[in-house]
Amino acid sequence: MLSQRLLFKRKCDMFIRYRLPERKITTDFLLKQEDEANKKCMVCIMEYEDGDSVRTMPCLHFFHTECIDKWLLSRG
Repeated sequence: MLSQRLLFKRKCDMFIRYRLPERKITTDFLLKQEDEANKKCMVCIMEYEDGDSVRTMPCLHFFHTECIDKWLLSRG
């Protein structure tokens, strides 16, 4: 039988994957960004590159998909 913690983590993982949109960063998008904060992931502090996958949060901030998924699941 699954522990309550593991079950909760799986539900959180499903919520993240199916409710928070994911998209690819394009060079055109990066060139249009005036705010430096929009040019890098604030979780890993790495600059976005063309083709990077990002996940958009309800507040419209976005982060590398891998970074934000790990961060959200670790806070569950």
